Amino acid sequence: MSRMLRARKGTVRALLPTRARFIVHPNKPPTRCYNFELPIAAGVGRGGESKVRDMPDASLNKKRPLWYNLSPFNLPLPGLVSILHRISGAALFFLLLWLLYLLDGSLASAERFEAIRQTIAHPLARLVLLGLLWAFLHHLCAGIRYLFLDIDKGVELAPARATSVVVLVVSLVLTAVLGWRLLW
Repeated sequence: MSRMLRARKGTVRALLPTRARFIVHPNKPPTRCYNFELPIAAGVGRGGESKVRDMPDASLNKKRPLWYNLSPFNLPLPGLVSILHRISGAALFFLLLWLLYLLDGSLASAERFEAIRQTIAHPLARLVLLGLLWAFLHHLCAGIRYLFLDIDKGVELAPARATSVVVLVVSLVLTAVLGWRLLW
């Protein structure tokens, strides 16, 4: 810490919204501000009073949005594919326990096998299995896309958007074809 900071410490006490200014209080230890804490060298005017300094107001000239819309439907298509990749991975992870339960039950005995068949025949279970099939196929297609992105293939904007469309279309088409063949 420099001698000037050791001798006179101050903190930002008030930010004026119309003009970027801060008031420095000399010879006081830094106190916590609600927004941030910034130890600075205190400027002292004549008679030991606090001196008001102007801060650069370049950030005030920027046009900033009033609110951030973090809806996944407002993202570009590659961002949506990325979020769906994460969601499908989480769904695969959590539904793996149910799949292992079904596998264990089907291999345990003939009676349990029939009970599992009746469970899978329920429309809600078929819908969950269809969603699980989509999660697997989407995760597979998006994973292949990310492997190509890792070796710098398709990183530019146009190929990135095109490959994200391909991932969505291929995963949905494969889900429809395999879901029809396997579940109905």
